[in-house]
Amino acid sequence: MTDLNGSVRSALARQRDVDWSEQRNRRVELALLRRANRSVRWAANPKSRPVAMAMAACLLGLLPLAHLWHGSRSAVHAVSAQVTQAPNAARASSSELALPDGSHARLATPASRVTLQRHSQTELRLSLTGEARFEVVLNPARRFIVSVGQVSVEVLGTVFTVTERSDGRVRVAVERGRVGVSWSEHQLFLTAGSDGVFPPLAPAADDSAAAATAALVARESWQNLARAGAMTSAWDALSQAGAPAVRDLPEELLLAADVARQSGHPGEAVAHLNRVITRHSADPRASVAAFTLGRVEGSLGHAGRAAAAFERCVRLAPRGALVQEAYARGIEAWRSSGQSEAASRLAREFVSAFPDSAQAKRLAGAR
Repeated sequence: MTDLNGSVRSALARQRDVDWSEQRNRRVELALLRRANRSVRWAANPKSRPVAMAMAACLLGLLPLAHLWHGSRSAVHAVSAQVTQAPNAARASSSELALPDGSHARLATPASRVTLQRHSQTELRLSLTGEARFEVVLNPARRFIVSVGQVSVEVLGTVFTVTERSDGRVRVAVERGRVGVSWSEHQLFLTAGSDGVFPPLAPAADDSAAAATAALVARESWQNLARAGAMTSAWDALSQAGAPAVRDLPEELLLAADVARQSGHPGEAVAHLNRVITRHSADPRASVAAFTLGRVEGSLGHAGRAAAAFERCVRLAPRGALVQEAYARGIEAWRSSGQSEAASRLAREFVSAFPDSAQAKRLAGAR
């Protein structure tokens, strides 16, 4: 056994000065397996079984070295791992694979395989066949990407499982952290505790799970575009997705209003802003929504509605950062709408609330 182990290690050492190919990798695997199989057959003799079992375990323990080794002369080397069993041995349910950056992959089945496609200071890219659970070391400077067919999963630091399905789609389940799943021209972010199957199928009438996935994809699609500054594309995605793509949350309603305004559809922003003001009046962002609504209504030529919105901003946050500007715009909007009494009332209120401000002194002098 000592001579055999020494010869295997010598063979591996000699490969350090030559490129390591997938074909060479398979040849080493097969050679080790043949020796392992002979060890198992030798174990048929009861007196030899303990020695044979020790030799087989040692040989199989060397397999990860052949899988994980890659030469330094080539920019990209394939590193593959596969659960390999000797005849009559107990089948393992998983296999640990140590990745070059310190991350780990646990292969779920003997047929599962992870191949290293690129390893640099800025990117670690793998391809997966089968199923694996990844535990990724946090490194914001390096992209960690797992590809399965047309689907790619990108992370910074997290724990997640990727499963290749028989129908050609991919299931991604996130245990910790956040991942981005990309396919075709789409991208969706999953957070801890969430999962999905990609690419998603069009939902059937009775398929609530597929419908939920489709709604999630639609919602993430327009929001990702909006956050990237592609407001016209975000508007197109939002229009196609319809109202369910915007949940009744202040942040989503305000973002949808921004998409409408900045893509040239200011009138469509009114409903979203009104929902923030009326349904989330206790939220600090409600005053921002009211101020924005005043500007939108003013741009649409609705002076009276603009004045009412600016005054609503004052009521929602009487000591907020926007209050003085809201007073000034509200007074002007009331005047533009022909409501002089409302303008005077708001002006007096402003002077009383902020007597030392330059605007208040100007208004007091005007009276």
